[in-house]
Amino acid sequence: MFTTNNQPATPDVSAVFLGNGTVRLSIDGDTTSLQAGSEEELRSEVVARAHKLAQSHNAPVRVRVIEGGNTMLVDVNPDGSNGVANSAPAAPAAAPQQPDPLPAAPAEPPAVVEDEKPAAEPTFEWADDPEWQQRAKEPASTGWRSVLKLPAGKSEIEQRQQEFAQQMREAEERRQREERQRREAAEQRRIQEQQEAEELSRKQALAERRQAHKSKLTRTIQTNFQGTRTILVANPKGGARKTTTTYILGAMIGSTRGGSTIAWDANETMGTLGERARDDRHHRTVVDLLEDGAQHFLDIDSARVGVLDAYVRNQGDCHFDVLASDENPNRQDQIDAEGFRKVHDILSHFYRMILVDTGNNIRAAHFTEAQKHADQLVIPVAASHDSKNRALDMMAAFSAAGYDHLVAHAVVLVHETEPIERDDEGNPISNQPHELTAAEIASAFENRVRTVLPVPYDPKLKDGGEIDYFQLSPDTISAYREAAAAVSDALIDRTLQPGRHADAEA
Repeated sequence: MFTTNNQPATPDVSAVFLGNGTVRLSIDGDTTSLQAGSEEELRSEVVARAHKLAQSHNAPVRVRVIEGGNTMLVDVNPDGSNGVANSAPAAPAAAPQQPDPLPAAPAEPPAVVEDEKPAAEPTFEWADDPEWQQRAKEPASTGWRSVLKLPAGKSEIEQRQQEFAQQMREAEERRQREERQRREAAEQRRIQEQQEAEELSRKQALAERRQAHKSKLTRTIQTNFQGTRTILVANPKGGARKTTTTYILGAMIGSTRGGSTIAWDANETMGTLGERARDDRHHRTVVDLLEDGAQHFLDIDSARVGVLDAYVRNQGDCHFDVLASDENPNRQDQIDAEGFRKVHDILSHFYRMILVDTGNNIRAAHFTEAQKHADQLVIPVAASHDSKNRALDMMAAFSAAGYDHLVAHAVVLVHETEPIERDDEGNPISNQPHELTAAEIASAFENRVRTVLPVPYDPKLKDGGEIDYFQLSPDTISAYREAAAAVSDALIDRTLQPGRHADAEA
């Protein structure tokens, strides 16, 4: 840095910054007003003019700068280097001929000389940070130090420290926030993984329980009853799901036991079991069996199961047969009590399980005859009050006729007429009106019969057409497995001699 003597040989230059984008520049008493858009531009303009003077005189030019109540001496050298002088000499008197001379030296405020060296840095928390050390070395960005490309002064260093400290605090807060978020996300993942593992374990345990329960039900259905058993499916109310129950229960028992099961439509009028069943290559019915086939079953030597195939309809992979009622109501009337006995006797020669789909007239001769041969009663009930009431009336009639044992061991199947949402354990999870109705109807049979079971709504059964057992919902299949096992349990308790069959719990 270059400093002049007390009596400079170069022009006397002063610059007064008026603070409104204007500077009053005086060179040897010649005053000029300069204007610019910013104070920085004014400073640069003053230095640029002083530089030209220094070059023209080939000597340093000292500029006395008055700005904001402070005075400093700036040396501008011919080679373009600049600096701040160590002290401020008294300003020379203004030329008398100037209309607006600069103030005499004694009237000026005491000179304030800014230290040209960067202020010593106080203890700074991030003093050793490489980023801060790099930023601290950057030249001044404001004021005369910026114009003269000098290191930042104390005030700017302090400002930079404040900004850097704020930046570092924000970075630390951000790091802590991100770390907290990372920990929270990790904890959420851990909780989610734990919940998923628990849910998977719960589902596996549920699947294992269901499989064990299914195996238990299967063994029960497969019990050897040591003789033919007749299951009566009855409810005098039309639309109570008698035919649906007979068919699906026959399919469940037949497929589980491996055959030797038949579903017989013993309706006093034209029944619909034949319509709901799978077609065969013939359309013969129970009346045809009585008229044309009974002669082949008069004694054991003439009885052949192959002959019976001409009258029953095989149901394929369901492993059971269907004996349909006649489509002519006049011919169906031939199935009186004697006709029932003949058909039942024939079927008992070739099947272990006979399911009888009855009509709506419990006083019909063949119905009362069916009561005599029944080993088990199944009562299908649509989830409606009229279906429930007719079933209760029938139960009372059974008891009055001396068949109270059939009522006491009956299995009631409550068929839901609308979907009911259930949890994994099969419990309803809402309180819709139709759910409450189904529960109310089921409760009407409790303590009167052996078992009351729900049968869920299945849209595959809604249209009343041919039943495709393998297209039914898993819930429907499960419900009928429960029903078949309940029927088998009742038969075990009532018709098997102790010690003559395998324990269903084994």
